[in-house]
Amino acid sequence: MHAGLRPTSRRADAALLCSDRPATTADHFSANVLAGASVALSHDRIDRKQQGRAILMHQGAANVGTEEVLLQSAGALGQRVPLDRLLPALLVLAAQLGASAEHAFHAAVACTDRESTTKEAALEVALGGLSSVRLGGMAHASLSGVQAAITCDAAVHPGVWRAMFARAAADSFGLLALCEGACLNDSVLGLANGAARNPPILEPTGAAAVRLEAALTALMQGLAMAVAWDTSRAGCLIEVAVQGADSTADARQVALAVARSGAVRDDVRACRPSWGAIACALGASGVPFCPSDVAISIAGMPLLHHGRPTADLAAAKQYASEVLHCASARPSQLTISVRIGAGNKSASAWAFDWAAGDGGCPF
Repeated sequence: MHAGLRPTSRRADAALLCSDRPATTADHFSANVLAGASVALSHDRIDRKQQGRAILMHQGAANVGTEEVLLQSAGALGQRVPLDRLLPALLVLAAQLGASAEHAFHAAVACTDRESTTKEAALEVALGGLSSVRLGGMAHASLSGVQAAITCDAAVHPGVWRAMFARAAADSFGLLALCEGACLNDSVLGLANGAARNPPILEPTGAAAVRLEAALTALMQGLAMAVAWDTSRAGCLIEVAVQGADSTADARQVALAVARSGAVRDDVRACRPSWGAIACALGASGVPFCPSDVAISIAGMPLLHHGRPTADLAAAKQYASEVLHCASARPSQLTISVRIGAGNKSASAWAFDWAAGDGGCPF
């Protein structure tokens, strides 16, 4: 609904996602120590209560509710939420609750900032026998961060649910580099309410738990990539693909270090195919590796091999420069590939070069 939280728009700006029964909560929050009030509030409630009934999502200010309501705020940084408008809107939102696809769409619209489309997804997964559960979610991005709300009707042990949710979030939203560090209001919230009445999932390694986690991960990865593509529509979506790590955690850490590097983005923006900024980000990532094992390529063209510039570096740079010019001319994807050793673990992270193209930052 429109609660008047957007100062210059009549678009919907508030939505209430509600479970018909108490649900087990899970979360993936910003690691920024200056995280917004909504992040601190929801994190505290999840730690204390470990259950929730609703997620209140609103735009207009990136800074209510009862103990069972979690909060996601987005919009202009440093502004207080106008409670004189939001609190009356809660009564209207509660009266308009519904379970139809149209209700879900209106909620997703209320979550968008200046994005070109809503990001929604839903799926059903068979757990074996006659049991099946449903999952759904919506996501959006703004200058204050990436936010998503995930619902699941499975009956699952709280510890099992939170552990699989954390892994799925790390493999999806945790690999988006919206800015050079953790955004202030990054928030992914999940509710599992047991309405499916499936045999309770108690063991993290059981077949039902494995199927549910695979479905949850696929759902969240789809939403995260939808956010990535929509956010990069004004420029270039940069994929940083890391291979040869000893662990998945190391691969993620290196990929995010490169994706968050302002110098790397500057090189892409300037169509400058330099391996120097990438190497600097690798070295500062905190992951140990042997310099002679490092290989770097841009758009498939090797620039560094076994820690040394390739033999025909000038030709490689010329080709990569042409690719970068093409990428900057229209919305596109560019892949930076990095190998740091002989390990068998890999990961990718995604960054956004908003200054590429004519549109600039969509926010």
